[in-house]
Amino acid sequence: MAITYPRPMPELTGMAGRLTLERVDYLSPERTGVIGGVTAGWPLWMMRLSFNNMAFRDDDELTAWLDSLRGSQKRFFGYDQTRPEPRFHADGRPYTKTTTTWSESIDSGGTCNLTLGGLLRGQVFSPRDYVGFEWGDNRRALVRSMEPGVVNAGGTVTIAVEPAVHAVVPPTATVQLYRPSCLMRILTDDTELMDQGLAFVGAGSRIAAVQDIIA
Repeated sequence: MAITYPRPMPELTGMAGRLTLERVDYLSPERTGVIGGVTAGWPLWMMRLSFNNMAFRDDDELTAWLDSLRGSQKRFFGYDQTRPEPRFHADGRPYTKTTTTWSESIDSGGTCNLTLGGLLRGQVFSPRDYVGFEWGDNRRALVRSMEPGVVNAGGTVTIAVEPAVHAVVPPTATVQLYRPSCLMRILTDDTELMDQGLAFVGAGSRIAAVQDIIA
């Protein structure tokens, strides 16, 4: 079987972790006492995963997957494995997983309000649900809901998300709500696999990765 890139993530047991937004922020105090805050560059998704008492088979699969990425050279599709789909629908309740109808607006406070259309009436968005964008040659982008929302009778909903939809995302991109992902690269200095013991691999294995935004 041919190895293709970007690589999908392996599905393993005993894994814990999440995605966080990494920002480079600076405080800007003024002589009046007011403190302003600015962000340098675009916020990037960071992945930090830990593994507890892995079976040998899972450890073998994880090792082979990391080998295939050649350190930081190759990309993979990273997603939050604790939230692969909207929380309200994780128990099998039906929902629309993809749509091509979407738009965004930025309000006076700088918040990105994302409007999605073509969805199932009554479909629910919860805080921390993810919205992915897919386009072109395996291009990906990812935002996360900051508030709840329910799709109306017309099949639309508007939710505040963070970060804003990146400028590289074209208006023709497809919205993905099932396993929404972004392109990532491994951070080798923060990635380590523990030795195999007599019956399993003990706690301590960890993987870190950072988003790679490409047009």
